[in-house]
Amino acid sequence: MNAKLSERCELFANNRDVDAKFIWDPFYMVPVAAAYQTNEGKTADAAKMKECAKILKKHVGAFSEFRNNMRLSMISKMSLSDDPTKYLEGVLEVYKKLKDVYTFGSAYLVLAAMVIYDHKDSVFVDTVIEKSKNLLTGIKKDHPFITSREDLSMIAMLAMLDRSEADILNDVEQCYQLLKKEMPMHSNSLQTISFVLATSTMEPSVKVERFMSLKSLLSEKNVNCHVGSHLASVASCAIMDCSLEDIASDIADANAYLKGRKGFGAWGVGKNARIMYAAMLVGECNSTDSAASMTGVTASAIAATIAAQVAILCAIAASSSNATRH
Repeated sequence: MNAKLSERCELFANNRDVDAKFIWDPFYMVPVAAAYQTNEGKTADAAKMKECAKILKKHVGAFSEFRNNMRLSMISKMSLSDDPTKYLEGVLEVYKKLKDVYTFGSAYLVLAAMVIYDHKDSVFVDTVIEKSKNLLTGIKKDHPFITSREDLSMIAMLAMLDRSEADILNDVEQCYQLLKKEMPMHSNSLQTISFVLATSTMEPSVKVERFMSLKSLLSEKNVNCHVGSHLASVASCAIMDCSLEDIASDIADANAYLKGRKGFGAWGVGKNARIMYAAMLVGECNSTDSAASMTGVTASAIAATIAAQVAILCAIAASSSNATRH
């Protein structure tokens, strides 16, 4: 493992250990908070996070989505800001605008608001919201049964690209149809992977071929994971301007390291999520090689968003399971 990746893996695992002390937050959201901190190259600051939690409590109600599954992610992001209150107010403003458009609140909408606000210096927020609405409508028209609020954050990232809505929609659909030929039984997951691939301006056939090749290279290195939304993190690495063999080796090394750290082994987040985070760390180490890096839509930003999206789904499922048992 190269020195930079080794440092990132250690920082991520250490940050996860600090964030895990916030025991009232969903287990699955802990590494997401660590991912945000690590992508900024920062060490988790528990004291500052506790102060941010107080600020969050002061600004939003007890039943707000900001204080439910997304609480730990939110206070993690706030703690990385020089002005946590200003960061929260900015995300709340974007969230309100999104809610005016979509008429519902959810953890996924909070995530989309965070994604958009984090890129406010390189995009026009109102333009991104309008464009994301149009993209969602277009995608839902083609795939009404597999498109939902879960997709909002990735669609927001697509809306930040300096490309026409028609071009993006065509790219997503071409990638989806090509992936469908390779893995016909996983429509929902393939759409998420298509969103990620569409952030690159490579030809759809090239992107899909690189993704499938990277998946095969990982299997050869005994890094096997079932097809799911977490594979979108691997897709974000496939569109980097790097050797696929090098990427596969790095993901395998990061995966092996994380497997030996608390929270990522057999009793942790699970093999698939561990590979997802390993790919995220590799993407972060090569973030300037992302085809969309000029807008800030880097491989690491994409992978962290995918991680949050998957974690929200797991947290909601776990909560529903606990409610059923009681």
